[in-house]
Amino acid sequence: MHLAAVWYFLSVLRQSRVMVLKNMVGPEDLDEDLESEVTEECSKYGEVEKAIIYQEKQSEAEDADVHVKIFVLFTTPAGLWFFGDFQFCWCLGCCGV
Repeated sequence: MHLAAVWYFLSVLRQSRVMVLKNMVGPEDLDEDLESEVTEECSKYGEVEKAIIYQEKQSEAEDADVHVKIFVLFTTPAGLWFFGDFQFCWCLGCCGV
């Protein structure tokens, strides 16, 4: 089954107000405009309540990789998914928001 079909199937079963975007930017690409840019782009697919940019260090080592995750909170369940070469997203259904 094609990945997009799997994600569509999962979206029908479990909708969520929170979408997580990974691999959109690296830590070196973060700037003060990213939050507003993500909010503006995601608002094309529903009303965005908040966007949170989180840097996740992969270990306690000083030179550990840092992954950037962007959490987007919609006012209603998000029903659209983004796919691309360097983007990956999923919706959280267990966070209670």
